Amino acid sequence: MRFLNPDPGVLTYRTDTEYHAAHPEIPFPASWRGTAPRRAAVARIAQEVPGLAIAYMDQEEPA
Repeated sequence: MRFLNPDPGVLTYRTDTEYHAAHPEIPFPASWRGTAPRRAAVARIAQEVPGLAIAYMDQEEPA
C-alpha cells in the first residue's frame, strides 16, 4: 500500500526528475538548490507541527 496522506505530514521528492514527472506544469526544481536547504525547511516545519510525518512519494510508510 502506498503512503499518500500523512496527517499531519509532508510529502517530498528525491529528485527534480521525480518531481517533474508528477507535476510537469510546475517549472520550479524539487531540490531547492540542493538537499541541505530542503532538509532544513522540513526540519523547521517538523519543529512547529507535533506528530509530523515525512514521506517520499514512493515510500510505503512515513519516517
